[in-house]
Amino acid sequence: MVQNKPVIKLALNIEVEYPQELIDGAPKSGPFDDYAEYICESYDVQADASIKEFLQDYGAWGSDELNDHEQNIKRVLWVTILNCKEEKTNFAYIGK
Repeated sequence: MVQNKPVIKLALNIEVEYPQELIDGAPKSGPFDDYAEYICESYDVQADASIKEFLQDYGAWGSDELNDHEQNIKRVLWVTILNCKEEKTNFAYIGK
């Protein structure tokens, strides 16, 4: 029996509401890779190519690095979930 995973949609100029347990479980510091992988396995994370534009504004990744869509998804999860944790909210705006 296949279970439906909860959906998380990521795109430029939208607000995402993350489940509180994802924010609570996020590491405060250190690597986020394993946690992002856990999220991608546990949720149906849907993202369009526009998230690349969101990440370009951070200046933390070069254009070659931003060509990897799967990594971009994990980067957006990292940036937005940690921002939610810091701001004590479960809403994140993915915009410019």
